[in-house]
Amino acid sequence: MDFIAIDFETANRYPNSACSLGIVYVDNQTIKDEKYFLIRPPIMNFDPNHIRVHGLTADDVTHAPSFKDVWEIIKADFTDTMIIAHNAYFDMSVLKACLKEYQIPVPDMSYCCSIPISNRAIKGERVKQSLKERTNFFGIQIEEHHHALADARACAELVLKSMEATGQHSFTEFQHAHPTLPVKRLSELKPMNSFSKEKKTAGRKFSQSIKIGDVTPTKEADESNLLYGKTFVFTGDLDSMERIEAMQLVVNFGGILKSSVSKKTDYLIIGTQDQALVSGKGISSKEIKARELQENGSPIKMLDETHFLRLLSEAKQSSSIKQ
Repeated sequence: MDFIAIDFETANRYPNSACSLGIVYVDNQTIKDEKYFLIRPPIMNFDPNHIRVHGLTADDVTHAPSFKDVWEIIKADFTDTMIIAHNAYFDMSVLKACLKEYQIPVPDMSYCCSIPISNRAIKGERVKQSLKERTNFFGIQIEEHHHALADARACAELVLKSMEATGQHSFTEFQHAHPTLPVKRLSELKPMNSFSKEKKTAGRKFSQSIKIGDVTPTKEADESNLLYGKTFVFTGDLDSMERIEAMQLVVNFGGILKSSVSKKTDYLIIGTQDQALVSGKGISSKEIKARELQENGSPIKMLDETHFLRLLSEAKQSSSIKQ
């Protein structure tokens, strides 16, 4: 199998509340098989905001199997196969949280997000990161958006279109042609404890909906590392990772997150801006504020994604984070 595309829907803001799962199997540039499961969450608490997104209620899954039962059916498919999802941090957080809920060992598997995959194919075009916007760009129709199988199928087709656009015939070839593509291990994922209720309606982009206070350290940081105690603000979208992942890395190094720029800001991390949201100058209000502060003598540093990644690398080298 070349790769598997998946999509989870959840009953509420907690990642262990999976209520449906779509799986699409791709080989030789063709969708070979599909599976769809309704899942009974461990706690039958369906948030009305989530119901409005995917339409599933407690009544729909009362007699459905638990994730543990579903995993017994599909676990062999998740070994030695590339797993892809759109905004993979969400779906992989759900997967890992569900495994933890039932004390199931985390499989030895790699995953990738279809956002950076499709970034390699849109050739600099300004296209929003949502599944709907990316599939529209490639002329892909989503039959029923936020139905887990329909979204998994759309994700698979988005990857296939990206491969076609860049001239590769398998995902392995695509990886070799794009060596900076962020492929990650599920075992290394630090999942969120909860997601904000707007996660789906905001195009499933956590950068639009995550609360700063929800991002807490998962490791104890060495106070001597160069990011410890530094204040960070983010603006725009990153290509190499989701904004929430970048935020998690910062707080794990002892950094402090803020939602707005001030005289106390040490770093403004600048990603790609949605031109529909920024001013006529093409830059965000945060960047405008940071430039004004710099002109008035503030030592705030503005870093693009490349320099931010370099800063993280330097912090890792200078720090011995306690396990």
